[in-house]
Amino acid sequence: MNKVLKQRYEDIRNRVDSLNADCNLIVVSKGQTIEDIQTLYNCGARSFGESYFDDWEKKVGKLPDDIDWHFIGPMQSRKAKKHKSLLAKSGLIQSVDRSSLLPILDTLGTPVSNLVQVNLWGETQKGGKPANELLSFLEEIKNFENIKCLGLMAIPPYSDDREVTAGHFSQVRELYSSLKEEYSFSELSIGMSSDFEDAIRSGATMVRVGSAIFGGRA
Repeated sequence: MNKVLKQRYEDIRNRVDSLNADCNLIVVSKGQTIEDIQTLYNCGARSFGESYFDDWEKKVGKLPDDIDWHFIGPMQSRKAKKHKSLLAKSGLIQSVDRSSLLPILDTLGTPVSNLVQVNLWGETQKGGKPANELLSFLEEIKNFENIKCLGLMAIPPYSDDREVTAGHFSQVRELYSSLKEEYSFSELSIGMSSDFEDAIRSGATMVRVGSAIFGGRA
């Protein structure tokens, strides 16, 4: 398995680099074993994405300290409050989308970087701010001195039509570009296993890839 895992990772890494060597490949490691994460770390991976606090907590102390952990899952305020010490270890929280999280994140004991998750397509099963609520939320974030918003994250609707997918990415990119200067944005997180190459072509600065590396769903 280690050889297969290494080959998959190297293939994805090469495909990302061929399009934009500066794009950060986030290995979605939720649900994966410590051993497999260590294997990819040994191959050069440093950024890993987790979505479940209990699972993530079991991994942090057993893996290298220089891993750049990204929290990429939906976050409830009560869970965030319970796991503040764990969130403080995150290099980037990608899924901020509600006001109740802000005072919690502001008191982690360390300045925290985040992305605001946006939902431009009205998908009720997914988190994220709709476009008409985004500006007021970004202004609200400014009130918290320990929270630094670096940009936007989105999970567009799945489509097996690449033109449709590209259109979704273009919507997010246009929104990001319209806000980039005013809010000093530097990060746009779009694209997953099935569409990360199109996301990079659309301007993604980071992509979140799990199943294409680990196999199955991740």
